[in-house]
Amino acid sequence: MKKNLIRRKERLFKNSDIVKMLRIAKKAECRDIKLFYQPNDLKWNRITVLLKKGLNSAVKRNREKRIIKECYKNIKAYIYIGLDIVFLISPVPYSYLSRFSQIVFLFSKAALLDYENI
Repeated sequence: MKKNLIRRKERLFKNSDIVKMLRIAKKAECRDIKLFYQPNDLKWNRITVLLKKGLNSAVKRNREKRIIKECYKNIKAYIYIGLDIVFLISPVPYSYLSRFSQIVFLFSKAALLDYENI
């Protein structure tokens, strides 16, 4: 079984939780992407990906979400546990490598990377 999966319990679903996060959570941002995070009382991280308006095609929206989730899966072993995480993405298409470097930058800017595990 793969270790870098995002299971159902690791996804943030409730609209009320997401709206609350966008209002009161800490954030880190760089060009075209924002990271909202706050501690939760769980032993795992929960994640969701939101897109700003502008990508009209469902194919393009889903591709951007898949890229962000794949980037997160590849670094989730190095992130501190017990966080709710929301990515807010601008409708500018980037490659996987560009998004990956943005996400690593955001997590390091927010001091959420566990450098002892790297």
